[in-house]
Amino acid sequence: MDRRTLLKGLGALGMAGAALPQAAFAATKTVTGLPFAEPTALTAVNGVLNFSTSVEYGRNKLYGNKVRLRGFDGQLTGKTLRVKAGERLHFNMLNVLPKGTGTTKSTVEKEAGTTTVAAMQSGHVHSNAAFNTTNLHVHGLHVSPKQPSDYVLMKIEPGDYFQYKYEIPADHPPGTYFYHPHYHGAVGVQVGSGMAGALIIEGEIDHIPEIAQAAEKIMVLQTLAFDSKGELESNDKLGGFPFTVNGLLSPVLSMRPGEVQRWRMVNASIEDSITLALSPLDSNAKQPITVLCLDGNPLTKAIPVTDLALASGNRADVLVKAPAKAGTYELRYLKTAKDGTQQTQIVLTVRVAGPAKDMPLFSGPLPSVPILKPIAESEITNKRTLVYGYDGNLFTVNGVTFGADQPQQNVTLGAVEEWTVTDTTGFPHSFHIHVNPFQVVSSPAQQVIEAGQWMDTLEVPRNGSITFRTRFVDFDGTFVLHCHYLPHEDGGLMQIVNVNKSVVAK
Repeated sequence: MDRRTLLKGLGALGMAGAALPQAAFAATKTVTGLPFAEPTALTAVNGVLNFSTSVEYGRNKLYGNKVRLRGFDGQLTGKTLRVKAGERLHFNMLNVLPKGTGTTKSTVEKEAGTTTVAAMQSGHVHSNAAFNTTNLHVHGLHVSPKQPSDYVLMKIEPGDYFQYKYEIPADHPPGTYFYHPHYHGAVGVQVGSGMAGALIIEGEIDHIPEIAQAAEKIMVLQTLAFDSKGELESNDKLGGFPFTVNGLLSPVLSMRPGEVQRWRMVNASIEDSITLALSPLDSNAKQPITVLCLDGNPLTKAIPVTDLALASGNRADVLVKAPAKAGTYELRYLKTAKDGTQQTQIVLTVRVAGPAKDMPLFSGPLPSVPILKPIAESEITNKRTLVYGYDGNLFTVNGVTFGADQPQQNVTLGAVEEWTVTDTTGFPHSFHIHVNPFQVVSSPAQQVIEAGQWMDTLEVPRNGSITFRTRFVDFDGTFVLHCHYLPHEDGGLMQIVNVNKSVVAK
């Protein structure tokens, strides 16, 4: 590759400051851009999407290197699942990973001699996790946290099978979500191997003519990791890898002059926030990107931006109109290194060519979603504060690392609360809570585009804070909040949330 299609000084990333592995960096210099390609897409039939997958080792090529990594059906990116609000998703998951291969027993299993959910909750499964044990989380979906739905405190051992059943509410926000494993202690390794796939909820926004006419492109942005053997069997091999798009390094996407496309983007990285800008080759000028939804939640209106910031776990639905002039454009990842230098990766190359296809670009208001009604101060029934800490070994929330004295946040079903999350660790974090989206009250994060925006994942800046409001409606049960920088989550920055029909909020 020339300088336009390789990493330009992409240095240390992640908490540990690990450098880009030499083998991966060397490969980026020789691999030319491949044509853009998407994972296979599956759509519901008669109101049900019945999807079966096996978790297994797959042999693939990753920027020229032969790799053997865990994946859904052995792939670097999972299949795309599409359902409409009001439909059902049945996710049939078979774990065919080998027992005892590439795994080390967790602290809980050593001390308690058991693999029960209770043992996992009460201990510290933060390192040396059983990497071949897994489960599933549908990130951002407003669905029940109880089995057989989005219950993430279970274990699917090698040789085990489980059928998840998700009832998608008829009023569910339409947009882009994703699925990935959530077994505590192994999340970084499994997501870093490629265990992530897009999950699309269709709704009213998809019937707007200008949006419906735009060709959709699914872009799962990953930081796929491997060691010198092409494997990933350690938590300390996760940092410093470039972003790929559906498992490809800087693929080439074709557009016609004036064409409008809808890009559904998922930041499924291990631990990296990303700020994207679309620019012509050999220029720093920025083309507008029109944002429709963030974290699956439609904005009040389509808003053009020149820089799109996505923390790990964020998603964005955007419209991109190709310039009238043919040429080559680049979707660039812009980052300021710890030493203050600018670093750039070309995430996607856009080649504009062929006959003109001038299409209208939607710029109007977007359909409202009833469950995303703004939360007034008068609605709030309780306020609480979460403080992120770090003791040099494990992360904590309000002084407690994950696993102790569960559950830790007790909420009454029907409560409307305001939360403030404050960081004292000196590291940035990506706050994510399951089941219920939240409305942002204050945040310095760049991904907040309009006042009162609804999200389910939001960056907490180092030594800073965020404040949001949320309604705990529709679903009682047990779920979690955590940092979506996955080494932080696996390192204890997670808490149980228990929503109960009778518990008093405090």
